[in-house]
Amino acid sequence: MPITATNSVPIPANGPAGPVFDVDIASFTGQATFLDMLLKVKPMYIDQDFNRSFQVIDGATYIAALNADFDPSVVSKILSHFGGDQNKLQQAIDSIKGQTTTPGTVFDVIVKAASSADDASKAAELLAPTLSLAANMGTTIHFGSIIVKEVGYASPNAKLPAAVQPEMTGRGYASELPARKLLDASDDYYLSEIKQILGPGGTNLNSFFGAILDVLTQCGATNIGALSDPVRESVGDFLAVYFAETDRNAMSGLQQHSWQKDLLHATCLGGYVAGAGGDITRFWAMATSGSRSGIGETREARQQLSTQVCKAMAKINPAVCSALQGLIAGAGGASGGDLIQQLADYLNNPNSSATVLANADKISTAATAFMVAIHDNASLIVKSGVPSNITSAPAVRVA
Repeated sequence: MPITATNSVPIPANGPAGPVFDVDIASFTGQATFLDMLLKVKPMYIDQDFNRSFQVIDGATYIAALNADFDPSVVSKILSHFGGDQNKLQQAIDSIKGQTTTPGTVFDVIVKAASSADDASKAAELLAPTLSLAANMGTTIHFGSIIVKEVGYASPNAKLPAAVQPEMTGRGYASELPARKLLDASDDYYLSEIKQILGPGGTNLNSFFGAILDVLTQCGATNIGALSDPVRESVGDFLAVYFAETDRNAMSGLQQHSWQKDLLHATCLGGYVAGAGGDITRFWAMATSGSRSGIGETREARQQLSTQVCKAMAKINPAVCSALQGLIAGAGGASGGDLIQQLADYLNNPNSSATVLANADKISTAATAFMVAIHDNASLIVKSGVPSNITSAPAVRVA
């Protein structure tokens, strides 16, 4: 099914002509997979938002919005580029007050105004998305009590500087009020976050994986409100990043940069590694060349370990493996025995969407049971000769 063949899925809220791009996942529940939903929302909201015009608000209003809507760590990181001086930040924004720009061009406007910052370019990277959101740009997606805001993703045929690739644009934030305001979780932050949930003796794996898989299979979010705050925050960060990476994958018609699969794979495999006492932040790494970093850089190492884990689990508990395998057998591609990769491929194949939706509850239940099983049996898997973690680790860490 081509990515345009999702027209039967309704678009909720006020439509692209309205002042706010707002989507409630409940409008898609039981009617669409996460992939279907995104492929419908992308051209109607995400792509349109990139070129929406807005006037830059004044500095005082911007700072008030920062403090009201964003996690203190976001505010602190921005202010750090201005020596912690709020007045310098306000003056920088006031210098471009009233200028007309878009989420796609606001970086260029801000970088010229941020001369008082220690690094104008890095400051503008943080200011551009938050200033756009403060001006009611971006797309808001409601996953029950989790609010995700996505902004600044390049639209098709967008005119970008030669050094900027479309897949490197955009930023996603998640809030889980009242526990936490908007935060743009990095891969490294997210892995550190879920390490606490997935570690030995973890008791929230069923609710954590169940909530994620319910959203991915059928846009279901009814159980999110019952999650504890730490689990809900982690689920929210997963959804914000997963949405962003799926949008980047969709920029190429789902042919390149399938980083959402890496995120799901690392999250699921993390249950085993953390359960075995390993450090799942090793799933993040710098590229061997260039400046890129992320979970995707450890793809090969993760898949090798996951294949070993899955084969060992098939001997320890064949029923839990066959239950999942039977539901995702049509994933396509050569997973080589890596059920986690097979699941990620299946959920991100538009040709499988109808079958995923028809078996959503079964897939969610079977996949959750499998992830809990590799966690709870981590010590047995290690005793069978499987390493407790990937063998490669990042040589350099970045914030």
